[in-house]
Amino acid sequence: MPRWNMFLGSVALGLMACGAPVVGNAVLKTDLDSYVAGSEVVLRLRNESLQPLGYNLCYSTLQRHEGAAWETVPIIDNEFCLAIQNRLNPGEESTERRILRESLEEGEYRYLIDVEWDGERQEVTSTSFHVERPSTL
Repeated sequence: MPRWNMFLGSVALGLMACGAPVVGNAVLKTDLDSYVAGSEVVLRLRNESLQPLGYNLCYSTLQRHEGAAWETVPIIDNEFCLAIQNRLNPGEESTERRILRESLEEGEYRYLIDVEWDGERQEVTSTSFHVERPSTL
């Protein structure tokens, strides 16, 4: 693995020296395709670029699909995150556990985060997933 990282680092430096963009792809996924409101979601961010990226998965925004648009689900007053930027090197991934609040309506959802590539911000969206209401017995 260290040789592969050294190779990728050399390629990235060479591309940057030539002026080629090395901003690649950040991929955000959830662990499942369907959840029950109140259950836990595992977000997984993977850096598929040739350069490190800055991120904070705690600052991810939940969105609900409404018609043709994605609408932000308002946060609850007692939700908070540490205002730190983490670093994710090429080929690495990071996970964050989030709880879907029990009051969520049934529907299609996704998460949105901002990542930073060498001072440039980019929005990254997760794969969409379905949320169902808990069954009542």
